[in-house]
Amino acid sequence: MRPLTEFPAKRRVGSTASALVALTLPIMLLVAACGSSVEAIRVGETTLDREGVAALVAEATGGPVDVEAVNAEAAANVVDRYVRYEALSDLLAEYDVAVDAEARTAARDRLIAAGVDAGDP
Repeated sequence: MRPLTEFPAKRRVGSTASALVALTLPIMLLVAACGSSVEAIRVGETTLDREGVAALVAEATGGPVDVEAVNAEAAANVVDRYVRYEALSDLLAEYDVAVDAEARTAARDRLIAAGVDAGDP
C-alpha cells in the first residue's frame, strides 16, 4: 500500500481552479478592452486614446475609419510615427529647444526633397 501524501480531492480543486482562471481571464481582458476609452498610448506626459488613434489613422489614410475596426497595419504605422514624434518633442523640450514655424517649414521642405511623401503628416 502506498502512502497517502496528497488527497485526490485537493488535486481536483487545484486543477479546476486553474482551468477556471484560464477560461475567464481572456474573456475578462476582452470585455475590458472593448469600448474602452482609456489611453491607448502614453509617451512622456502625452496620451492618446482609441478615438485619437482612429483619427490619426483616418488622417494618414485619407478616409473615414471606424474606431472598432481600425486596420492593424495602418494603426501600427501611425502609432510608430506618433511615438517617435512625441519622443523627439520630449527630448527637444528637455534641452529647451524651441522650434518656430519657419524652422518647421524648412525641415519639412528638406524631408520632401529627400524623398518623404509630402502628404505624410
